[in-house]
Amino acid sequence: MRTNLIYRVLHNNKSVVASTNKEKGEMQYFPKEKVVTVVVFLCLTLFAVIFLGAPRTITNVSALDTEKVGVYWHSNCADTDRVFLIDWGTLNPGSIESIVVYIRNEVEEPIFLIMSPKNWAPSNASNYMTLRWDYNGRQVDPGEVLQIKLILFISAQIKGISNFSFDIYITGGQRLLGDVNGDGRVSSSDLILVFVNLGKSSEEFPGGDVNGDGRVSSSDAILVIINLGAGS
Repeated sequence: MRTNLIYRVLHNNKSVVASTNKEKGEMQYFPKEKVVTVVVFLCLTLFAVIFLGAPRTITNVSALDTEKVGVYWHSNCADTDRVFLIDWGTLNPGSIESIVVYIRNEVEEPIFLIMSPKNWAPSNASNYMTLRWDYNGRQVDPGEVLQIKLILFISAQIKGISNFSFDIYITGGQRLLGDVNGDGRVSSSDLILVFVNLGKSSEEFPGGDVNGDGRVSSSDAILVIINLGAGS
């Protein structure tokens, strides 16, 4: 079996790499230019691995805080099934992750659900991530259970963050006028939802019927615009 030893020598006043074949006792020389090319290629490869690396991944968890409602992993809402912590798993820049939970009204009066993320760590993580849910804004009766999907969007431009955490606060209360998506504030996101659902009845999309006339219309959009910025 051939064994090659690579070492640096001087030959004709030029740096070369010599390959010694022990089996045949032959010496093979490689031009300096080829050696430089190989070295540069290896350096660039090493740079890419260290500074760019394999596809970036992000890990995180969210603590769940609730008031007036209970959040569970399954629809039977057993006490042993309560959700206190959500592990989003390993995420990639530009990815979307969703988790399904069940939310039960645990007070003796109808409520509207309100959800808001808070306590981001690091604080700039909220610049690259957005938490949404598919709650349609309808009233939840006492004891009623809703299946809700929590959706986390990761920006493709995220940088400098390899792991993070934030809390999710879910409560029940009276709906803030114009808060279509139930995140506790009135923003452009609410306005977009109204426009997307124009013409629907309040049964089809309760949250969009801001003025309570039974349908989603431009009048509801006007109310959202008037109340932009309200809430937390």
